[in-house]
Amino acid sequence: MRHQPGVSGGKVASIKASYEQALTMLARAELHMAIDEHSAARQLLDAVRALCTPLGAQSALARKDPRVKLRCSVQKTRTSA
Repeated sequence: MRHQPGVSGGKVASIKASYEQALTMLARAELHMAIDEHSAARQLLDAVRALCTPLGAQSALARKDPRVKLRCSVQKTRTSA
């Protein structure tokens, strides 16, 4: 993450911490998917989206681990049908 002009060091640290938290939550979501705990994975992904939306980091996280997003989408579609 590059430092943006006009953004304080504390704000940058806060953004980095939120992004790292989101990455950790993505890893946990993938673990939940691997052990067929789809509901827990979806809850984590919802929390990740809530963290990433204000940061503008949704696309970066989707590229980071698209498998989690895809698997949860597929599972949600199956359970909704």
